[in-house]
Amino acid sequence: MSADIVVTGDLLSTANVGAAVWETLLENGFDAARILRIIAAATAGELTGSPGSPVFRDLSDSEDLITGTASPTGDRSGITYGGE
Repeated sequence: MSADIVVTGDLLSTANVGAAVWETLLENGFDAARILRIIAAATAGELTGSPGSPVFRDLSDSEDLITGTASPTGDRSGITYGGE
């Protein structure tokens, strides 16, 4: 894992290190902060839609973070992620 850390003065700050960690791309263009939001939506967010078209909302219920389609057996396809 690599990240750009901006140093102010002679010392690193917790803000610089924290921002560098959360903004690090972890998976195919997804940074750590976005991945955590998606995981939170999937595990604790409001679930709407029908069984064939689930929609997972963010924890503040302000936007859709995961939308997709599912077969009658639960196979997921056509998944899109919000939170950009």
